[in-house]
Amino acid sequence: MCIPMFALSEAIHTIKEKRKEDGLEVVRELYRLIDKGELKVRYFTRDTALGAFDLAKELISIDGDERDYVSPMDALILATAASDPECSVLYTTDKTLLINAEIYNTIRTWRNDRGYESFRISDISEIIKLK
Repeated sequence: MCIPMFALSEAIHTIKEKRKEDGLEVVRELYRLIDKGELKVRYFTRDTALGAFDLAKELISIDGDERDYVSPMDALILATAASDPECSVLYTTDKTLLINAEIYNTIRTWRNDRGYESFRISDISEIIKLK
């Protein structure tokens, strides 16, 4: 499983803010999974950076009402995952990312233009179902 670098930093920030009692244990578990190679942190590479930034810009520019708004951080998270040809799914709890068809269509077109396999955005609860 892979996690975009921006999603990892957002997760650690959220854990710090919302899980004060056991947050350190959650972060330790993340590090354990990374050390074991079960969770791979994804970064932009020289080959993917410019395309990923273009994709992030497209995602930020999606028109719609406030519910459809893609934040700059979400755009970077999506672009990091979608620009990685080995990444086929992004798990999230963000309802906007899960239900906004424009996001999906933008990413699908971007990946198709580069010959990448399909990509999906799925609710993180699917991971629990897989175990």
